[in-house]
Amino acid sequence: MTRTDLTSVLRRLDDTALAALLHELGFELYRREIARWRVFADVADELTDKATFAARARLTPVVTTMTRKVRSARRPRRMRAAS
Repeated sequence: MTRTDLTSVLRRLDDTALAALLHELGFELYRREIARWRVFADVADELTDKATFAARARLTPVVTTMTRKVRSARRPRRMRAAS
């Protein structure tokens, strides 16, 4: 179908049919944009998850080591001497 053919078909439509067609086209464009947005959101979520897991992996040894040091520093001296 050429542009001229499409223009001819659209001009022959009454107002109600044209409104219905535009309404359906609007929903289709909306659905396509939502689908594109979801793809980008999924990719962004994956990247965020990878970065978060990598950061957790780096921080876990630091936090657990610091926690042990703090706990041992907080124990009374007599308990540290008994260990």
